[in-house]
Amino acid sequence: MQEFQSYNILNLTPGASEEEIRKAYRKKAKAYHPDVNDSPDAREKFLMVKRAYDSLLHLKKNQRYFSETNTTAPAQYDFSRYKNPFTRINIEGEAAKRKRAWEAFQAQKRAEEKFQRTKKKLQNSMWFYPAKIGLYASVALSWLFSVLIIAGCLAMVIFIHPVVIFFLIPFITGSIFLLLRTYEWFNKYKEMFE
Repeated sequence: MQEFQSYNILNLTPGASEEEIRKAYRKKAKAYHPDVNDSPDAREKFLMVKRAYDSLLHLKKNQRYFSETNTTAPAQYDFSRYKNPFTRINIEGEAAKRKRAWEAFQAQKRAEEKFQRTKKKLQNSMWFYPAKIGLYASVALSWLFSVLIIAGCLAMVIFIHPVVIFFLIPFITGSIFLLLRTYEWFNKYKEMFE
């Protein structure tokens, strides 16, 4: 809240003493307190008077402190020059952010170009079709192996005893993990053959 507005709200002239500020606040607070005043905007006016009082009292305390310590009060509190040590903000600010974004973009572009060169090199080599067949065969074997392990575990549970499932849980979860990981790396490497 601006200092001038605070004085106006409390009907004071700039430069009023702390005692005058307290008297004006008490008078206005009694007039606008929601328990005393039944008007619908009494609470808002009371809060505005309270903020003005707090603002002026804080200003007076600062003036008294700076006059007692023989220092000059800062004209304006500017916290923008201080940086939060818990965030990753460089001193350079926006220019550094743009530079990092540009470098990340360039690194991604270089990686994509390298991938395209490797892909073209593989497609032109004599190992393209054997590698493609090997990729699809390894995926098929991995999935088949996982499904067979799960089916074998379920068969043991059905034919031996249901309690056996507690001993087979690691095999079942491992097979499920193998199925999921196979799907992930298959999607990653099949781009080389498209």
